[in-house]
Amino acid sequence: MDTTAPDPDEIARLAQADPAAGLHPDAAALRAAVDARTTAVPDQLAVARSRRWTSWPARVAGIAAAALVVGGGGGYAIGAAGSQPELAAAAITLTTGPSGGDAASSGAAGAPESLAVPDAGVGGAARTADMSFWGGWGRTVFTSSGLSDEGGSHAAWALDAASVFSDATIAAAAAALGVAGSPEMTYGSWSVGATDGTGPVVTLSADGTASLGYYDPTTDPWSCTTVTEGGADGTTEEGLVAPEPCVQRDLGPAPQGEDASARLRALLGSLGQDAASFELVAEDYGDIAYAYVTAYQVIDGQRTGLAWSASFTGAGLQSLYGSLAPAVALGEYAVISPVEAVERLGDPRFGFGWGGPIAYADGAAAREGDMAVPSEEPAVPTVPPTAAAGSSLSWPVTEVTIVSARLGVALHTQADGAAVLAPTYELTSADGGIWTVLAVADSALDFSAVG
Repeated sequence: MDTTAPDPDEIARLAQADPAAGLHPDAAALRAAVDARTTAVPDQLAVARSRRWTSWPARVAGIAAAALVVGGGGGYAIGAAGSQPELAAAAITLTTGPSGGDAASSGAAGAPESLAVPDAGVGGAARTADMSFWGGWGRTVFTSSGLSDEGGSHAAWALDAASVFSDATIAAAAAALGVAGSPEMTYGSWSVGATDGTGPVVTLSADGTASLGYYDPTTDPWSCTTVTEGGADGTTEEGLVAPEPCVQRDLGPAPQGEDASARLRALLGSLGQDAASFELVAEDYGDIAYAYVTAYQVIDGQRTGLAWSASFTGAGLQSLYGSLAPAVALGEYAVISPVEAVERLGDPRFGFGWGGPIAYADGAAAREGDMAVPSEEPAVPTVPPTAAAGSSLSWPVTEVTIVSARLGVALHTQADGAAVLAPTYELTSADGGIWTVLAVADSALDFSAVG
């Protein structure tokens, strides 16, 4: 391991080259990103994946991994422009920390729940952890103002992946998507289709939401993998194309807007999904060669955080990701009051610590205490001052006042991998910061240590 100390001059040059220097977070974009965590990124991953010079088996594994991202609620929408107004309440994301180490400094504050430890409950809210995060600090004191101290109850749902994870399910999905072949267990997932890169493939992953993934290289303008003939036994092996000949193929314009939405709606029906229980949004990225559509699952008037994401080209469906597990009602759960929810933000049982909220409400601006706000002109690096004898020791504490609470559900992955839609509060501070915390009362929680 290289233990050479970093060169201060190199650090200064990197800071000066930072394209984000002097910029402040776009509050509206952040809010939209959190509201629609499971939209365009999986599609963009499919596009990027198709351009990599890797073997086709690795590509099939990547398809399954991308499906897991959607199933676990991961991924962000970037600049989403809906073709219809948002009718359902925005999704609530119950963000959790990773299973060890310095969560914030490792960039894991927004890790998908499928990759996290059993829910600690608080999404991005800091408690009393002693750590710094790019100039921000992870010690925050929360108080409430004007919130109700009355508890109540709220419905919860389980995602029944066990009922659909089978060779019969993948065979039916393949038939609906027009993929020929027999079910095979590949990379821990069921798959049907061409595993050599010559045609479409569909996968069904063994996660808590039964994630389905589909990719068709023949409808991908950037698919450059070729297959060359092998030996006399008639087998084939994959040949890699050099980057220079790989250019975008003209497959014609992709369906856009309502046309693309209608196609995804029909696909959902063919896969046994109730299309009426989804809110469809067609994205517009200004590229007529591609179209992206997201179908957000809606239960009781709220987006759950689960979604189907589809991309189209002029040749047809190019990729599709979503979750097949049906939502099964678990009944009503006792929930704590909004006042108690704010108190939970300071309870180490419900969070791992970070120096700021997970998002900002529309029009809000980042506080100095939440993250470092670079200056327009980076200062010349200097050695920190030496503490004076008898001086007070710095221990910055941020004070946050929560003024509103929204009760809904959020996707939560349990210790055994089971996925549930658990009652969750979204708490908003006076300056627009947003935190989330599990709303289920202690009496309905199992605090037993894993293992």
